[in-house]
Amino acid sequence: MNQVKNTKDLRSYNKKRIIDLLRNRELLSKADIAKSLDVSFATASNLCNELLEERIFLTVKKSSITGGRPSELICLNPASRVSVCMDFTYLNVVRVLLVDLHNRPMGEISVPLRNDRSLQETLELCMEGYRGLLADAQLEHEQILGMTVVIPGLYDTQTGGVLNSTLSLLDHHNLESVLRQYIDTTIFIENDANLAALAVSMQGEAQQEANVIFIYIGEGLGMGLLTSEGSVFRGARGFAGEIAHMPLGDMEYECYCGNHGCLEGVLSNSGIECQLQGQENAAMEAGNKLGILLSILINMTDPEAVFIGGDHEGFIQDMLPYAQREAGRRILLQRYRDIPIRITLNVHDLFYQGASELLIRHWLMK
Repeated sequence: MNQVKNTKDLRSYNKKRIIDLLRNRELLSKADIAKSLDVSFATASNLCNELLEERIFLTVKKSSITGGRPSELICLNPASRVSVCMDFTYLNVVRVLLVDLHNRPMGEISVPLRNDRSLQETLELCMEGYRGLLADAQLEHEQILGMTVVIPGLYDTQTGGVLNSTLSLLDHHNLESVLRQYIDTTIFIENDANLAALAVSMQGEAQQEANVIFIYIGEGLGMGLLTSEGSVFRGARGFAGEIAHMPLGDMEYECYCGNHGCLEGVLSNSGIECQLQGQENAAMEAGNKLGILLSILINMTDPEAVFIGGDHEGFIQDMLPYAQREAGRRILLQRYRDIPIRITLNVHDLFYQGASELLIRHWLMK
């Protein structure tokens, strides 16, 4: 969080700490909160009362759960603050979702993508749908933390443009400047694989892991990388993780970029579909290519875990044993570090979860 300069900042800082604590704990007493955050009971109680007045927290009587003498417990009101996610990772629709403080969807609409519509016309329909979602959920604009736009491509942090997207509608447009015509809020534009990496780092066995790689095999091939602090590594201009054109594929494949042998020709939806039609051992061949890629990435970045997700989930699961075996052969000092390589399902859910988490962290850091 930002540097604490005065008493007002300190109160805000401690309130955000309490909110963050309650995001990961279902029910706590004020005494538990004071102990967990090493503040006085009076401080914890006063701040909790403020958060109750703001309806960010709710109270539950312990006797209603366990019986016995009533006592007051505090829980988060997840719908008190909401993130907006605009997801461009589908070929035929844009998905607009409202997501709560537990990164769960509260409502969504889909806007069809059509060749006869411009980007501005598409965004106008998305914002019309967003306003309808807001009305249906009876939310005020002040409850919105911001909007994250999920893109299948690279976001140039210097120019604000979208580059090398698998969705041509987005290429070379400054999405933020167009969206600012419709909404006055925090806006993030973020790559899909980056958001998936952020989402998987918070789930299940990976909840305590910071150095995480996420490989997304979709219309293209992308990678998200988290640093040791758990933040997305974007590079100097936002281009980090561009692995699609590494020359590890079939050298007879001529890529749209003008080169031959780009890995995206194997590890992408079209690449997988082509292999399934033409090869008996498609999963083995693709899995070996993926294993070589993973060994390079692991040797370079030394992650705690690697996750793989994509649209062809069954095929990716078939690839996994071959990828693990090939990577294991090539990872330096493998016997000293057991790096799990896991499949994640329902990859599009990770996009809105990561989109929400990005905005929540921004809010808590202010």
